[in-house]
Amino acid sequence: ITTSLSDDRVHPAHALKFYAKLRKTSAQSWLYAPDGGGHTGNGTQRESADELTCVLLFLKEFLG
Repeated sequence: ITTSLSDDRVHPAHALKFYAKLRKTSAQSWLYAPDGGGHTGNGTQRESADELTCVLLFLKEFLG
């Protein structure tokens, strides 16, 4: 699950609550929630690369 803690349109609590529910039923869930960015995505190319890295690591971990 990805979100931004500074999203001004969709409160990050939605993603945080969803993540908490998933953790109760499945260990195969990760949360990426940086401080930067906003509703439309990450603020910098570095932040975008960090998020993509997290997604790819998740896929590698759980899909092999």
